[in-house]
Amino acid sequence: MEQIITVDIGTTSTKSAIFNRKGEIVAAKDLSYKNLPPDLYSEQTPEIWWYALREVLRYLEEYLDVEKIKGIVLSGQMQNLIFLKGNKVITPFIPYYDTRALEEVEEIEKILGYKEIKKTTGNIQDAASIIGKLLWIKKNKRAVYENAETILFGAHDYISWRMTDSKNTDYTTASTTGLLDINKNEWAKRFLAKIKIKSSWLPNLVRADNYDGNLSEKGAEFLGIPPGIPVFHGSGDVGAATIGAGAGEQGNIYCYLGTSGWIATSSSEKSGLVDCENGIYNLRHPEPERLIYVGPMLTAGGAVDWALKEISNFSSTKKGYFLLDETVQDAESGSGGVIFLPYLSGERSPFKDPRARGAFIGISINTLRKDILRSVFEGVAFAMRSIKENIVKDSSVKLKLFLVGGGARSKTWAQIFADVFGCRVIVLGDSQNVGLEGAFAIVQKKFGWDKNYPFLPGETKGDKEFIPIKENNRKYQILYPVFKNLYLQLKNIFSKLAEYRDIGNDSRDGN
Repeated sequence: MEQIITVDIGTTSTKSAIFNRKGEIVAAKDLSYKNLPPDLYSEQTPEIWWYALREVLRYLEEYLDVEKIKGIVLSGQMQNLIFLKGNKVITPFIPYYDTRALEEVEEIEKILGYKEIKKTTGNIQDAASIIGKLLWIKKNKRAVYENAETILFGAHDYISWRMTDSKNTDYTTASTTGLLDINKNEWAKRFLAKIKIKSSWLPNLVRADNYDGNLSEKGAEFLGIPPGIPVFHGSGDVGAATIGAGAGEQGNIYCYLGTSGWIATSSSEKSGLVDCENGIYNLRHPEPERLIYVGPMLTAGGAVDWALKEISNFSSTKKGYFLLDETVQDAESGSGGVIFLPYLSGERSPFKDPRARGAFIGISINTLRKDILRSVFEGVAFAMRSIKENIVKDSSVKLKLFLVGGGARSKTWAQIFADVFGCRVIVLGDSQNVGLEGAFAIVQKKFGWDKNYPFLPGETKGDKEFIPIKENNRKYQILYPVFKNLYLQLKNIFSKLAEYRDIGNDSRDGN
């Protein structure tokens, strides 16, 4: 049976899976790698993605039917800044969570106008914005600015370039840059002209199902698979995950729990931009006539990872996460009145504040370790609910939430989400591979293999449903307004603490 190789390049791991024509996973593999923590200045080599992909494909090699490989389709993290000259990357890439460009964004707003930027891009630009980082590069790394010939924005853009020498980006990824006129689906070159940054290095805009070329001899030799396989560009991670989670059609909403996370839903073709003042981003759908409305969270599963490492007595292993889950389940809902603010790296939704930080409120002499650990799980769920309320404003809408990503493996966390949101939560049977599922669905439609694209959730075996527990929901209804008010009460305190860090008192935190 024909096969498709799917690839998803994430922040902390690379995943790949082989699908057959029926949409069944023949084999899958992922490889984790060390990632720099979010910081004011973060840079890393994109080679880690290329080498990780080789190791993953080596594992999958025995499951490949070489004669029946129909193609490779990609997905990956977005809003990166990768500089190319010829066939080389000329400097470490700047990842999406780098927030060095606050002054530059403020300067750009003065030149272009806040309202014009918002109207053209559909989004508010912040310290992590690509357009601001380009101006920062021009000011501070002149050699890079002068020598670069092309820039790429997605991890999958980079992988496609290594495979085929194409220099493309998809519309979903492009809409994260602050450089796309989201109304016309074309580069806003007039923006770059006004801030005197060259536009010649922008990549080609392509649809998610675009054929980028065949796998080159050089790429095939490195990866250990046959040359000549067609490579399809795919979508940025939010686009692929939205389709894989079953939210590619209007009316379904899902929450992704990875190191970072988000709440998202899709628009109809006739729907317009949503108000982005409350941290909701308008991104182009893999079918670029439509939109995805997404509210991102910088540290979702990352907050749990931090708690496991720094607060619990458990190791950062599968067993450690299992023991953490059991401990949290054993604690009372509401964590004995302890509330956790999960803004460990600042936040972008439902407010934009790179200086926001985490906090525990309500600790007493009677507080137990398990209460503190549970409050981390609850704090992330509270934060996701606050984002959801800016996407689905009608409280009378009967909500059903689909939970995906690595965090969805936790039954305890899924139940907390059901109790905090007060709605049914569906954990998809293959919740960790929704990006790969979405990537496959994109080309499945192109090949005409399935007319029911995008996939609808609840159709796969192994889905698990969680129903709100009334008593838990009652407690959370009391605590949630307190949670929402805490950031407002602490905002000025966070600014004062940032000033303390800014003068070099904490070398571990750059902003």
